[in-house]
Amino acid sequence: MAEKIVLPDPDGQQQQRWRQELEAAEVVAAECLQCGKCSAGCPAAAAMERGPRQLMLLAKLGLIPMAIASRGIWLCTACYSCSARCPAVANPAGLLEWLRWEAVRAGVAENDEVYQFHRQFLQSLDRHGRVWELGLALGYGLRSKRLSPDLRLGPALLRRGKLRFRPHRVSDPQNWRRWFRRCREEDERR
Repeated sequence: MAEKIVLPDPDGQQQQRWRQELEAAEVVAAECLQCGKCSAGCPAAAAMERGPRQLMLLAKLGLIPMAIASRGIWLCTACYSCSARCPAVANPAGLLEWLRWEAVRAGVAENDEVYQFHRQFLQSLDRHGRVWELGLALGYGLRSKRLSPDLRLGPALLRRGKLRFRPHRVSDPQNWRRWFRRCREEDERR
């Protein structure tokens, strides 16, 4: 069972900051019709305890701490199907992206396994220019303290050539690092 996350009640100043940031992200939760088209088109909704429609409702009601504590925000694939289907143009995908940033800022993401996987995935991209599956599995296993289930699959994957002991490299690592650094700088400005 996932650890229960309790966030302090936001004060008026924090609520104002949230409203401004959501407006800047072009999220218009007040316009959400609760039609459910976003959740119906979401490939990850079945695995979320709160899908895009429910998260939009929480934002509409000002219950941002409940939305931030939802593990479903980390399951979002960022495919933008929810926003493409939204007849009110409320931008549920923008909300989920903003909720992930706010969870990191609030420090509630550190204990989440999906977030830990996300971080390990990005570190692999940063180091190698592409994902190194063995390094990703080992790094995530060590962070989450769940190495044993993955160890049983390793030998068979190595025999079939699906895992490599050394990572593949991109052809132009300097270009990749510049691009990744620009993305990181943009993220830090948020």
